[in-house]
Amino acid sequence: MLVALATCAHAQVSDKALNVLRQSILAQGTVSFSGLKTVVIFQGGEKVRGYQEQVYEKAPGKRRWAVIAPEDQRGSLCIRNGQVQWEYSPKHARVVRRELPTPADLRAERLTGLDRLRTRTRIQYLGTETIANRPTHVILVSTRQGVPVKKTWIDTEHYVPLKTQQFDCKGLIKSSAYYEAINYQP
Repeated sequence: MLVALATCAHAQVSDKALNVLRQSILAQGTVSFSGLKTVVIFQGGEKVRGYQEQVYEKAPGKRRWAVIAPEDQRGSLCIRNGQVQWEYSPKHARVVRRELPTPADLRAERLTGLDRLRTRTRIQYLGTETIANRPTHVILVSTRQGVPVKKTWIDTEHYVPLKTQQFDCKGLIKSSAYYEAINYQP
């Protein structure tokens, strides 16, 4: 009986999707790029706010992103050096500093989380789509009942997530973040 339950739990997990997610975790902090990213926040499935940011990532693990629009959020800045993250908000005129786990620890934590996820959710490979003029793998993570939790589009060559949508417990979109442009030779 236990074997049958384990088989059912894993039957809803696409090996291809799991492999792409694993490759994406392993690629985090190892790929240099720059890009223009849009983030949109929803409430009850309706857009409530959004912003654009310029992102620069330099392997290993260094990242800078600055909000460039809308005007009232322009100048917000976040910088990581792989060990520490600084966030600056011009609106509040303050800097928040926090320690980060090492890139290796973060990858190990995310790989462990992926193993837990595979026994609790459905993970589907939905095919490929183009985001920011790049081919991507499309993966949907949903509850066992089929309610979407997260949908992600991962670059087929570099394994960088180029678009991510998060959903609330009713399956309504709560956030969407996507690159409009990306350059792997920044």
